[in-house]
Amino acid sequence: QVMRKSRRRYFAQPEMRRFITKLASEIRQHGFGTLLVGDLGLARGGPTTTGHASHQIGLDGDFWFWLDSPANHRKLTEQEVEELSAISMLDQDRQGVDPKRFKAKHVSVLEYVSKQPEVARIFVNPLIKKAACEATDQAAWLNKLRPWWGHHYHFHVRLNCPAGARGCVDQDPPPAGDG
Repeated sequence: QVMRKSRRRYFAQPEMRRFITKLASEIRQHGFGTLLVGDLGLARGGPTTTGHASHQIGLDGDFWFWLDSPANHRKLTEQEVEELSAISMLDQDRQGVDPKRFKAKHVSVLEYVSKQPEVARIFVNPLIKKAACEATDQAAWLNKLRPWWGHHYHFHVRLNCPAGARGCVDQDPPPAGDG
């Protein structure tokens, strides 16, 4: 479900739309609930009034870490779509992840996303990256999982440039290793 529809930040390239459909199906198939989609991009791209410079070309998307709530296993009302808050995965002191919130299923979703060939990077809070590293014993997929402050309520996915897209320049790949 697209959250905060009134903000009109739900526009994306066809590749991102296909990715969202595939990810939502995977999450549902594993019993994790409904994929909650945060910001994608504006109707004609460009920066938003509150930043999000990376969301300008329709290849970036924010997905909420909200997989454990019973509400996430049903269709949300329009009021809930506008008013529910994403949940931080960090503990109260922001010194680590909250084990009551950040669970193995979250790591599984991050692993699934990172293994998709169209995904260039996934940005998460550094403490979430640390928890994923500790949970997976230095797995190769961690390479795409990049620490970036502010991403404790959601993970940010950046796709590679579509084949033949004029003006789209892929970033250099992440450095070798688990990051």
